[in-house]
Amino acid sequence: MNQRISITVELGKYREKNAQMVEIEKDLTVEQLLRSFGFVPDECIVLKSRTPIPITETLNDGDRVKIIRVASGG
Repeated sequence: MNQRISITVELGKYREKNAQMVEIEKDLTVEQLLRSFGFVPDECIVLKSRTPIPITETLNDGDRVKIIRVASGG
């Protein structure tokens, strides 16, 4: 039986009131979280406590993360 944890996810272009608590598999990485939301990891920055975190970081119970989609071009 897989263990699950709860985290709060906020999407960058929305206000905090749109944050949602989600249950995820224990030991899920930021990259796996992004893919589960349908995001391409190279197109996002994920913040935890206002600090960017690598996509290889494992999420922990109670974490609060903010996903910001980025764009570039010329």
